[in-house]
Amino acid sequence: MKNYNQMAQDVFRRRDEYIVKRKRRKKYGICLLGCLMIFLGIEIWNFQIVHTPSLKDENLVVDKNIKEEKIIIHKIDVILDKDLTTDLHNEDFTKMDKQQLEDYYQISFNMKIPDDLKEQEKRYGIYKKNGEIYADTNKITYISKDKSRRVDIQLEKKNANLKMSSFYKQEEKSKIKGIELVIGENKDHCYYVECLYHDVRLKIISKNLSYEEMKLMVLSIIEKG
Repeated sequence: MKNYNQMAQDVFRRRDEYIVKRKRRKKYGICLLGCLMIFLGIEIWNFQIVHTPSLKDENLVVDKNIKEEKIIIHKIDVILDKDLTTDLHNEDFTKMDKQQLEDYYQISFNMKIPDDLKEQEKRYGIYKKNGEIYADTNKITYISKDKSRRVDIQLEKKNANLKMSSFYKQEEKSKIKGIELVIGENKDHCYYVECLYHDVRLKIISKNLSYEEMKLMVLSIIEKG
């Protein structure tokens, strides 16, 4: 039979074992809770990345490669390339070279155009009557030798803000270097870009150019303009 001291030691031993086990369970519970919180945090973060407002529309594609920018590509059925200019008279035409065009539009034409595309010879200039400019639309065209690839860059300064397309006015815009622009892509992977830059309506239409080629060209215009 155990004496008083032995019985007391047994009680204290069991108490100590109980305390140790309780601490272990508490420590395990804290670790488990911590892991659970980390897991939930990662899931919430992933959800916020994937479910951004710009992806609510199935016709939108977001380019996440351009950091701190907002790139949205709208799926469109047709490329908008019909700008009608009327009442133009040759006697009102003032011819300009490329440098004069740059000075007039305040946009650099030293763009990153794909090497296989060559600029087509065209007449550039503006139309003036009684000293006042009434039309100033110019289109710079680059075409590959086999004519399978092409890009048209159209510029217009006179009343530019009034001539922006309904596509530009209504659709959610991308943003590059602080410039808002609208980007469209049709089923044939032709791209349409439109923006108001330096008070100039800038419209770029490509045929059989990759998205990367189009993006570099747009970036080069905005960065150097």
